[in-house]
Amino acid sequence: MNAQHRPVPTGTSTLAQVAAQQPTLTAKLTRPKIGDTSEATTMEKPSPPPSRRRGRPKGPQRVPLTVRILPETDKLLTAAVEKLEDNPQTIVEEALLAYFRRNKIQLDPANGEPSSPA
Repeated sequence: MNAQHRPVPTGTSTLAQVAAQQPTLTAKLTRPKIGDTSEATTMEKPSPPPSRRRGRPKGPQRVPLTVRILPETDKLLTAAVEKLEDNPQTIVEEALLAYFRRNKIQLDPANGEPSSPA
């Protein structure tokens, strides 16, 4: 393809004219000399913004559990979540701990195994 010179219509600018009108930013970067620790020649990365954890917040280790509950129990659990502004996991955890206390089921401090009164 032949490169032909086309005249630029009046009132338009060429890329060179636009570039000439734009301010240019130049930075003088110098390589630090060995052993030189002055700030003027040392290039440091800017410190990153404080990081934010993503995902679920860390808490105690949990074991997955799947249970099936009656529809009535599910409605009560949903109502409790909405009223108490708590999550189902916390409500179930507290209910299980209360059940264990009531039935005197606890972990043996010596071996961490469940123990119940004989």
